[in-house]
Amino acid sequence: MPGITYSPASQLMAVSSRCLRVMLKPAKHIALVIVNLRPGIDGAATAMLELMPYVRALGYETTIFNFLTGDPRHRAMMAARLTSKGFGPTDCQEDFYRYREGEIDCRLYFLPFSIKEIGVKHPAIFQKIIETLKTEPLDYLLTVDRFSVFAGYLLGKPGCHFFHSLANIQEATIMHPAYVNVLRGRDVAAVSGFLQIKVKELLGIEATVINPGINFPNYIVPRAAAADAIGFYAGGYPAYKGDEVVNIIIEKMPERRFIIVGRGYAHDFARFPANVSYLGFQHDMKTFYRHLKLVLVPSLVLEGFARIILEAAANGIPAIASNIGGIPEALQDSGILIDVDPPQQPNIPRLAEGYIKEIRRLFHNTAEYEALSAKARLRARQYAAQLEEVLGSFLRQHIP
Repeated sequence: MPGITYSPASQLMAVSSRCLRVMLKPAKHIALVIVNLRPGIDGAATAMLELMPYVRALGYETTIFNFLTGDPRHRAMMAARLTSKGFGPTDCQEDFYRYREGEIDCRLYFLPFSIKEIGVKHPAIFQKIIETLKTEPLDYLLTVDRFSVFAGYLLGKPGCHFFHSLANIQEATIMHPAYVNVLRGRDVAAVSGFLQIKVKELLGIEATVINPGINFPNYIVPRAAAADAIGFYAGGYPAYKGDEVVNIIIEKMPERRFIIVGRGYAHDFARFPANVSYLGFQHDMKTFYRHLKLVLVPSLVLEGFARIILEAAANGIPAIASNIGGIPEALQDSGILIDVDPPQQPNIPRLAEGYIKEIRRLFHNTAEYEALSAKARLRARQYAAQLEEVLGSFLRQHIP
């Protein structure tokens, strides 16, 4: 995008990274450890994966350890992801892939059981993680699931645990008290101020706000000349993501084109209307953003954040989003918020009407749309710079 650079992908950042590594030698080694979270599908895994280029650009050695259940569909999904992104494994065995994403060393381990067995395989999971990590020269671990944080604790490795959703925090309140005690002895981060408050309220733990990682070059694409579609990402949780709201909007706006991506889109169409394209799950979201004029985020629950707002913003695509949870922090002034009233049991038809009103206004008011589009691009650029600054300050303070 002419005149705009997004850290950490810019040439300037690459130069800064090399300079920092010289100053920091020997570089501290930071590892991301995740268990049964699928990059590209699970939002927390994707956000953490895309945080690592920022860590690397700050001058740290970086490795990703991903432990995934060995279901055939998981193997096929990861193979498809690596192929779609052009990552050829440098070491490929039956239960182990090793490859590089840029300058980041990535290691994928398939666990010898299915996802249905994960609830009774805790000892085997801990043993695999500990055996894998105990000989690695790691200085600090980033974690997002309970298996990884316990393994880090048992290994005596310092680290930071990230909360990406209210559900993750609520889950911690009903687990064994030892889990919260382990968290109290580690650094804790929340991806929004909204979640930071919830971590304090529900767990009694002070958390630092570190927004989700977004590797913007993965999403920036030259938009089509006639980019006039309205986009929606169906995350497989229709009761949360607002599929029903979108279905009402589609029904009442046959004159507009809609593009929907993601798994598990819930609808009652016997066949999709002519104005709807459902692309299903996409490894490469550029296909989605290329044709959009607006993106809808009609969430019905207290979302921790909404990365899709920033992904779209990097392309100058404004969002119309629900005023709930951490979504306003993601959007700021780069789009339009719709109140969800009441938040606990929203009136779906009334909420849909609120979205329809704003869609029509932006399609008919070119000046307002262009102003929001410019604000969206600025928001994405500022987000990247701020994330780099906050993350750098945090790591310098917390890594011994």
